[in-house]
Amino acid sequence: MRALWTAASGMRTQQHKVDIISNNIANVNTNAYKKVNTGFKDLVYENMKTAPSYQQDAPRPMVGHGVTVGYTSKDFRQGALTATERNLDVGIEGKGFFMVQDADGNIRFTRDGSFQVSAEAGGNVLVTSNGDYVLDSAGNRIFIGDPQNVIIQEDGSVYSNNDGYVTYSGSIALVDFDNREGLQAIGDNLYAMTDASGNMMFQDQSKLKQCYLESSNVSVAEEMVNLIVSQRAYQLNSRIVQTADNMMEIANDLRR
Repeated sequence: MRALWTAASGMRTQQHKVDIISNNIANVNTNAYKKVNTGFKDLVYENMKTAPSYQQDAPRPMVGHGVTVGYTSKDFRQGALTATERNLDVGIEGKGFFMVQDADGNIRFTRDGSFQVSAEAGGNVLVTSNGDYVLDSAGNRIFIGDPQNVIIQEDGSVYSNNDGYVTYSGSIALVDFDNREGLQAIGDNLYAMTDASGNMMFQDQSKLKQCYLESSNVSVAEEMVNLIVSQRAYQLNSRIVQTADNMMEIANDLRR
């Protein structure tokens, strides 16, 4: 019975959407998290009956075969900037990503500006909360002095104030892409460049805000509404499965 498979495809796709909604809600307090959107598309249609030769222009009854996931995409809209009163917290006002280097030497990208300091042989190095090195436009690490006296300007320039002497430490790089939706989310608030993301370019239009962090752009109210809609759709599809099962049961009883 076609209704069973059609309803099953609806239940499967609604389960996928509920999983994405739950992940969005779980990350509502994750710094700079970008919500994920889901879209559906209908499956192939089939002619139920061929029109006779003398009625070729007559409408033909058709039926679809259900639904499937069409796409999932990141929503890169700006999240709210929240004051933290911490010198090493930096929020991006506008487009762009911080360029960082992980332990394996891979270049990654993030909007999470909750930076830390790693004490190494050459001095204090600016790193992310995961320990990845924050890079400048030349791909070099940024060494700073006393973390309590660091000054980060809107253009990304970093200055260290040591006993009244202000020294230039480097400039935090901001980059953007031809197609940000093409970036691959790899976890830990990091993104990897892909063929779909296009070319990387340095971003000089956005501003950095010291002592601020970007919040998640997830709206809990909107996600709860989407969750209720998905639950209702799942429930309706499950009733179709039960109805189709009852119809088959009646047909079997008639044969007896």
